[in-house]
Amino acid sequence: MSAFFRRLSLILSLLVTSYAAILIYPNWAFAHSYRYETVTVYADRPIDKTIEDRLDTALANLAHSELYEPDIRFSIFISHNRYRLALFTRNPKVGGMVNGVISQNIFLRESDIAADRIIPPGSYLMDAENRTLTYFLTHEMTHALQARHQRFMRLTHPSYIMEGYADYIAKRATFNYETALAAFRSNHDFYAKSSPLYNRQHLAIAALMEKEGLSFKDILAVKPDLESVLEKIDD
Repeated sequence: MSAFFRRLSLILSLLVTSYAAILIYPNWAFAHSYRYETVTVYADRPIDKTIEDRLDTALANLAHSELYEPDIRFSIFISHNRYRLALFTRNPKVGGMVNGVISQNIFLRESDIAADRIIPPGSYLMDAENRTLTYFLTHEMTHALQARHQRFMRLTHPSYIMEGYADYIAKRATFNYETALAAFRSNHDFYAKSSPLYNRQHLAIAALMEKEGLSFKDILAVKPDLESVLEKIDD
């Protein structure tokens, strides 16, 4: 290997290591923090006290996950600045993200905590009624649990399993299986293959857990095909 490529390799390694460190230790970029129960929320703006209400609901939902343990601690980082959000998620339009292979830190986009909503990158948030700030908190906290259970889950398992289960936990209090199945069978837009929502994946996970009696760990072991699951429940 030439001296040039050795230097280039060294530079790239340093850049990757530095970026990983930023993802693992992002506290320096957030001036405000709020600790509640087992959760510490960081933000680049003052944090409204109603975050306690959002976290109460999120933790109550998480308690129904087999991956949850009461002593697990969560770190949540709310970025009101889109450039800061892009730094940690590589996507300024994302609602939330956990860089699970690197760490279990949770990053969320700008939010109106008191109104229990995230502020979307455009003027419209699809299915905003069910996708509240509390929903995003719970969904991403579930991803943190998944990363804690298996660090490389995102690389080794179909994404629908992770996303469907995160939605299953996040919408625990409002989801109705029969209503969801009827919407799927009627080709509702929320259940289309092209939909950015996770309703289709959620329904498949619900079918596996509620109708076939599988645990989430069972699903991880079997890795059933999404379309095969949906075809079976549509018979």
